[in-house]
Amino acid sequence: MAVPQRYISYTWYEILAVILFFVAFVYIASIQFFAIEANVSYISCRSARSTLATAISEYKADCPQEVIGHVKKEVNIKKLLSSKYLRLYPKCWNGGSFRLNVKDEIYCTYHTPELEDVSN
Repeated sequence: MAVPQRYISYTWYEILAVILFFVAFVYIASIQFFAIEANVSYISCRSARSTLATAISEYKADCPQEVIGHVKKEVNIKKLLSSKYLRLYPKCWNGGSFRLNVKDEIYCTYHTPELEDVSN
């Protein structure tokens, strides 16, 4: 028994449905990828700020007479690394730099610039 011609190949709307599904899948996946990438960058920067704040507080407890950073200027990370208060160089993956505000809080010039203007 011969198979009718209509069962041998796909119709144009079946092919179109598969293509539309694939395009929609790629679109949604790309949106999710960029959202996750931005979130990972922020979380990584927050972790680096926390590590840096801990190292600075330990350094200030051991060496209260020495200054590790000034308000609105970059923190001297090299001094913390050389004196073994940090094991790895913390960095912001978006190119921000770490600075101190007047309350001695660490902020990132990219992720948390609003902390720069915090006053007493």
